[in-house]
Amino acid sequence: MKQKLITLGIIVAMLISVIYVTPVQAAEADDDSEIITCKVIIYEHPTEPTEISAARATSTKSVSKTVVFQNADGDVLWQVRLDATFRYNGSTSVCTAANASTQTFSSSWKTRVSSCSKSQNRAYASAYGNRYSSKGKLIETVTQNVTLTCSKTGAIS
Repeated sequence: MKQKLITLGIIVAMLISVIYVTPVQAAEADDDSEIITCKVIIYEHPTEPTEISAARATSTKSVSKTVVFQNADGDVLWQVRLDATFRYNGSTSVCTAANASTQTFSSSWKTRVSSCSKSQNRAYASAYGNRYSSKGKLIETVTQNVTLTCSKTGAIS
């Protein structure tokens, strides 16, 4: 009889430990299964010609490109934005300024710009986002490169 009580006690203890462990494991699994989509927005700020010479008029164009990361429900998680200014005249173009920033809309994401540069007719930025679990464990890192290029006629890509 005593042995049956001990066996029954062990079985009850095992069942209780299984019941308490399962919800914690399920919550962690849900944390890892987020689906992320990406949307790109380019906005050109119109400007007038800045220099007029006998040969060609030089124009300046300010442009921003934003890459937005969303979850499956369409909620914005974070974004990276590249702002650039270009000068062009029909035969050449040059990037005169570039600036990058990130913005976070979810407490589980931390973001940062890792580099921003300009070269000839191109502006470039690289940023990353780290997603953390509710317990502070790093789940994933997403890296995003953003490039803006201006043609000699002012076309942005």
